[in-house]
Order: sequence, then C-alpha cells, then structure tokens
Amino acid sequence: MEVSHLEFELKEQVRQKDMYKALCEQKDEVLRDHSILQDELEKARKEASKEKQEHTLLVEKVRVFEINNESLSTNSNATTSQVQEKINLIDQLRDEMDEVKALVEELKIKMDLLSSERDATKEYLASTTVQLRVMKEKADK
Repeated sequence: MEVSHLEFELKEQVRQKDMYKALCEQKDEVLRDHSILQDELEKARKEASKEKQEHTLLVEKVRVFEINNESLSTNSNATTSQVQEKINLIDQLRDEMDEVKALVEELKIKMDLLSSERDATKEYLASTTVQLRVMKEKADK
C-alpha cells in the first residue's frame, strides 16, 4: 500500500515538473516574441521619423517652388515654358508629398498594430506568470 502511494506521488511530482517545464518554455517563447516585437516597433518608429523628415523637406521644397512660381508669374520676362516647368515640378513634388503622407499613415497603422500585439503579449506573459505562480504554490502545499 505504501509503495503504490509513493509511486503515485512520484508520478504526480514528475507530471508537475513536466508542466512547470512546459510553462517555463512558453514564458521564454513569449519573452523572445516580445523582444522581437519591440525591435520591430523601434524600426517602424525610426522609419516613420525618417519619412517625417523627408516629408518636411518636401514641404519646404514645395514652398520654395511656390515662391519661385509666384516670382516667375510676376516677372514679365519669364517665358511660358519656364513657368510650366515650375508648375510641373510643383505638381510632381506634391504627388511625392502625397505618397510620403500615405506611407507615414501606413507606418502609423503598423505601429498601432505592433503596439497592440505588444500589449497582448504583455497580458499573456502576466497571465502565464500568474498561472505559474499559482501552480507552484499548489505544488508547494
């Protein structure tokens, strides 16, 4: 009777050890995933910052060309072809600026998604930690 009881306890301890090992592996995986998401979020932020700087430069170029365009239109010696070239350049820069704006918007969406994933990962990690603590407390009793 005593031996079978000890065998049962041993099997229970082995089962708990395996369960703890599996939970620890899950926790390690979550931590790795969290780190990867953090890296991706940082890359997205850097890229968004770079795109914002490029956007600012394009806006400044458009302003300069608009001023130049105004000067050209008031200058009676300016030829129509030169004015048209400046207008075309302004249109081209505006199109580029619209593309940059769209890219920035896309990056913002990606950053929001990464942030949501990071928050979900944090919640999962917290839940796993609580489960692990509860199981350890049960095992210790």
